[in-house]
Amino acid sequence: MTNATIFGSKAKVYREARPGYPGALFDWIAEEAPAREVVWDCATGSGQAAVSLSERFAKVMATDISAEQIAEAEQRANIQYRVAPAEASGLDDTSVDVVTVATALHWFDFPQFWPEVERVLRPGGVFAGWTYGFIATRGAVQETFLDPFYTLIDPFWSEGNRMAVRGYTDDVIGCPFAPLIPPSVQYNEDWPIARLIGFAESWSGTMRARSEGGLGDQLDQLIEEAAASFAHQPVPISMPLHVLAGRR
Repeated sequence: MTNATIFGSKAKVYREARPGYPGALFDWIAEEAPAREVVWDCATGSGQAAVSLSERFAKVMATDISAEQIAEAEQRANIQYRVAPAEASGLDDTSVDVVTVATALHWFDFPQFWPEVERVLRPGGVFAGWTYGFIATRGAVQETFLDPFYTLIDPFWSEGNRMAVRGYTDDVIGCPFAPLIPPSVQYNEDWPIARLIGFAESWSGTMRARSEGGLGDQLDQLIEEAAASFAHQPVPISMPLHVLAGRR
């Protein structure tokens, strides 16, 4: 399964269940940008980051390798969506002030991606890529749902997933820009159990556990039990946000 087919097959679930990102992150990106004219949101998925960027920049060029994901994206007048791989955006040379990658950098071909960023980014422009760490809650939801769910799918995380969990600290990423120090940001919110389940269903490790590991029945049992047990209570969600940023 390619990333396009993995995430394309769950595009609707992805749009409904994937969290957005704290406004403080986008405020910081806008403050660091040399101008607020054009931003390229690479691997936009269903546009969670693109929508927030559209509130701070005049124009957002949002690309993704999955046509199904693009079809689910929220439309805004100043967002232009197009299907394109990260390594070949189709954008003009030195045409953007900022390049962002939300929870996708770990999937890219770095020797091809960084030259593409350098080609489209204006001098003084900013790159920011970020990812969430593992989602956590507490009490019975953690103990009876998330922990056993993680145990089942753990063998099916790719190296890209594990790179993300390590917080983009790997030398293999090879960001060529002068480092910027981002703010410390964490996602905290109460979710209904249905959203947590949808989020877990959208993980590539879950999809591989179903398609390659034959674990669908066991995962479904955990999901059904969680849906019944926690249907009438909010679930406190916490996720750290790891940011890699630099200036050209």
